[in-house]
Amino acid sequence: MMTAVALIGALTGFADSAEMKLMSFNVFHCAGMDGKLDIARTAGRIRAEDPDFACLQEIDWRTARVNGIDEPAELARLTGLHATFAKAIFFAGGQYGVMMLSRQKPVSVRQIPLPGKEPRVLLLCEFADCWVGTMHLSVAGEQGR
Repeated sequence: MMTAVALIGALTGFADSAEMKLMSFNVFHCAGMDGKLDIARTAGRIRAEDPDFACLQEIDWRTARVNGIDEPAELARLTGLHATFAKAIFFAGGQYGVMMLSRQKPVSVRQIPLPGKEPRVLLLCEFADCWVGTMHLSVAGEQGR
């Protein structure tokens, strides 16, 4: 099992002038605890929280495991939010990584490879009023993180 960390850095008065809601969610390629792949169920959970930013881990993009579905695009369509995806690895004919759903389209996006034995990535998005980032870290001890 892996863990997720979401980072926020306010650049302007965003935190002072308004509230924002951040959601961090390890979606396990949109398969529930019952093992059933159900993107609509995952999207429904995100919609229920109504976040400004949803930082999602364990996302598949067109892999065989999810029948070639573009999960970032489908989650964006079902939630009405903008999707930004970052690949950590090529996997099962597609890609696997992290993503962010946001009310606004990012002004800029950085994908920063993280050091370590297992390939991981930091997705860092700049918005008009803040930076928001997400990554997927190992639970294999401090050195692994």
